[in-house]
Amino acid sequence: MCIRDSINAEYMGGELSIFEFLLNLEGAPRAITRTLLVNEMTSLDRVMKTFIIAMGWSGAYESVLSLGEQSWTLSPWFQNGIYEALHNIRLQVENKMTFVYDRETRWTHSVVVKKIHKMTEESVTSDPRLKDALRCPIVIQARNACPPEDIGGMSHYNSFLKKLRSNELKEEQMQALDRYFGTNGLNRQKESQLLLVDPLNEEILQYFDTIGNSFFN
Repeated sequence: MCIRDSINAEYMGGELSIFEFLLNLEGAPRAITRTLLVNEMTSLDRVMKTFIIAMGWSGAYESVLSLGEQSWTLSPWFQNGIYEALHNIRLQVENKMTFVYDRETRWTHSVVVKKIHKMTEESVTSDPRLKDALRCPIVIQARNACPPEDIGGMSHYNSFLKKLRSNELKEEQMQALDRYFGTNGLNRQKESQLLLVDPLNEEILQYFDTIGNSFFN
């Protein structure tokens, strides 16, 4: 488990909040979104890492989360843990943050607070996913695959999709793409679709287990 079983009992009185975020990759020709439930006690570096995993990025580049004049940077090269918890930044429903993956290419995402769920017996009964989110963040909906992160940015990605859908790519280019994506992965780039969330949640769970077994380190 990601956190101690006793935490469940301690925070079931409505004092703990679970944020429901809509993470949206801006500038894409189709909606590339993830809806997530995140415990307010989660540290901001882990929130950013969760966004990276949920979108399908590799995590090889620096990321920045910002809210107004405040910003927090996650580096893949340095252990710069951001221990400030999510609840410390006092988010409200419809507040919007910006999350940038890769400062040079600038894959820019909006992060909107859609709901704030209070952890009560009643709320968990009506939506059991909240109890899962108490353990570690979970993706509850994923729409469309993220772009290849080294394609050169959104303008290049839009051009790539246009050629892919209009069959303008040469046979050798299609063969190279098939090797890069795999057939199923290439179809996910070509077609709009909901993605399975279980593989994303398994990766998030593995990450939280690996880094220390708790939000509260």
